[in-house]
Amino acid sequence: SGLWSLGYKLLAVFIGLSGLAMLVSRIPRRETETPAVATKNSGSVPLRQCLGWMGLAFVPSGLLVAVTSHITTDVAAAPFLWVLPLALFLLTFVITFQRKPVLPHKAMLALQPLAVAVLWSPCNSPSAAIGRPLSRSIFWLFSCAPWCATASSCNAVQRPVN
Repeated sequence: SGLWSLGYKLLAVFIGLSGLAMLVSRIPRRETETPAVATKNSGSVPLRQCLGWMGLAFVPSGLLVAVTSHITTDVAAAPFLWVLPLALFLLTFVITFQRKPVLPHKAMLALQPLAVAVLWSPCNSPSAAIGRPLSRSIFWLFSCAPWCATASSCNAVQRPVN
């Protein structure tokens, strides 16, 4: 237990040091240098945009972990139950990062509330089979897909042009 605590403390220190190294590398080296401005041709990206990308990437990956944890906890602790959530997550990622996505970004944003409403309507039904663990897990699995796709789509639209 003490060794695990030490490992987590070291992890936190190294994460902090890597963040500090990133911030220090953004500071101009000489007074004659100007701060980097993100343009289509420059390699520098503003910190705010990087944090936005990380936040949008966190949503699908956090949902993947939550749904996988829910399935393996409430349904069964069987091997390979994590494959279906991972496959759905990767499918939404691949679909949104295509050169010509199946659904354009604006359409995905417009359909997001409708998809959530349709997928959440069984929760409000008094006779729904949503109370059973397997039904609930399938529901959560497909309920998180529109959120994953929308967050990945937002990241795909904001990606730098090569």
